[in-house]
Amino acid sequence: MLEGKSISPESRIGFIVTVNSGTVGSKSMFKDYLSVTSLLCMCLVFSSPAWGVPSIENRAVLHGKVLEYSITSSSLLNIKPEQTLYKLVIAVESTETIKAYPDFLRSRVGTSVTMYSRQKLSPELFGKQIKAIAEYRGDERGGLFWIRTIEETVK
Repeated sequence: MLEGKSISPESRIGFIVTVNSGTVGSKSMFKDYLSVTSLLCMCLVFSSPAWGVPSIENRAVLHGKVLEYSITSSSLLNIKPEQTLYKLVIAVESTETIKAYPDFLRSRVGTSVTMYSRQKLSPELFGKQIKAIAEYRGDERGGLFWIRTIEETVK
């Protein structure tokens, strides 16, 4: 359209202002802008995010019996870097709230819960009554219970 023609600086400014203000095909440009903006908003609103919102800090004391003891690789749980994890399945008999923390285990009383630890745990825990401080780490899409401390108790 403007190839090979020289345009004075005043004309260039006028052309830029005219195009940027939308006077050239303003209804068409506005409709296109509105359509693209609407589509983008709908995609953002109705699509699930690629990340989840982390759970709030939580902790509880749990009393129960170790039903299963195993050692596993973190790579099986997609946890990096690869490391050895200790996995316990615990029959939760009761929980105690720790001051200022929500108790995510309260609803699990009477069920068995899989828990993990990065700290080395003795196989002697298998079949024993225990007291542990545990927390849930994850988001609304999933997560794991982690043992912070554990000790054998006598009943």
